[in-house]
Amino acid sequence: MEWMKRKFIDVDTVMTGDAAALMPNMYGTYRVVGKSNKVNPNISQIKLTRSEKGNPVLRFFDKSGKEFESWSTPQECYGRKSESGAFSSLLCGRLGDRKGRGQFELSKESSDSLRNIYPKNLPITDNAYHYYSYEGFGSPIVEMSLQKTE
Repeated sequence: MEWMKRKFIDVDTVMTGDAAALMPNMYGTYRVVGKSNKVNPNISQIKLTRSEKGNPVLRFFDKSGKEFESWSTPQECYGRKSESGAFSSLLCGRLGDRKGRGQFELSKESSDSLRNIYPKNLPITDNAYHYYSYEGFGSPIVEMSLQKTE
């Protein structure tokens, strides 16, 4: 039944920095391999997909593949490349908010970013990424270690 399908609010995401060049390689499925203690324990997968208008949509899934009702279509994404030209990070959300509310960041995993992640002994590979988000005062900072699977 078409009318029962949840509709994404498709905003025209503004791409700044290197976001437009980096985004096509970032779309895909990410398996949660580690998380901070503030993360919903049922989240096991994140998908960064493209909407009908071509804008990024961040979606969350549990172990059985059921999608959570929370998802994000950012107003703006700012991308950064490393000195070698490879992906460094992608910061999306309401970037004008100086307190960082309503933002998420996807970056390459590093040993420094694993300090709040459990388990502590996660291997860092080429497909390892770090997810960080903050929804505002009173909301926890959420961190996950991700492995890109497709």
